Amino acid sequence: MRSSFRITSRFIGQAVEYDGVHYKETYEELESLMGGVKNVRYFSQNKNAPGAEVKNCSLCGMRLAVEDALIDKQKKNYQLKKGEHLCALCAAKRQRQQVENGSFPSIATVSGYHWISELKGKAGGEKRWAEYCKLFDGYFSDEYIYPENITLQAIKKEPFSQKHKEIERTNRELKAVMKDTVPLRKYYALVAFDGDSMGKWLSGTFFKEGTDFFKLQRNLSQALGDYARWVKGHLTRSDNRGRISSRGS
Repeated sequence: MRSSFRITSRFIGQAVEYDGVHYKETYEELESLMGGVKNVRYFSQNKNAPGAEVKNCSLCGMRLAVEDALIDKQKKNYQLKKGEHLCALCAAKRQRQQVENGSFPSIATVSGYHWISELKGKAGGEKRWAEYCKLFDGYFSDEYIYPENITLQAIKKEPFSQKHKEIERTNRELKAVMKDTVPLRKYYALVAFDGDSMGKWLSGTFFKEGTDFFKLQRNLSQALGDYARWVKGHLTRSDNRGRISSRGS
């Protein structure tokens, strides 16, 4: 993995001397140089012809995929899909995300979160919920709170299919308990966060004349980081109210 990472990654950057005084001017010069890198940097074209041994990463499309031999033994950890090939960096990102957040909750888990939480909060609700989950012999999934997912036709190939009548009856009892409180819904939300014109903000375009450029830049960065940490803490609690996913490369 380490050798592959060295091969498939390339550091691209610029450096200018900072005199400890003219921070804003130095930052603007550095930003201008970095913008020019995009126009002059060297890149090689990798062809993914049918049957070719060299494959690009299925996620980023920029780096070469790691040889399958390097990650075959860890396919479960990296959650590789059929026909998927990852570069060393994308494989490491996926592994880290799994370690930090675990697997993503299902749509049913997110949409049924409020209903399940309210049920457990009722008198005897926790016990009722545990008894219902137990009927599935260790194969319970939150999708089974929805009636259409527990019909005999839907679960006929599952090891607990012989209990379908008891499962359906218990499910109706749970719905009756919740009848006058929170309805079971199938709605969930995807919320995208995007910072508009962040390059202009960090370069001081919107800062007032004569203000401390470095201090405002640092405060802006701190505020963005604090908010991101709050969102992560609010969503990634143990009660499965949601997960976060970075769209950055």
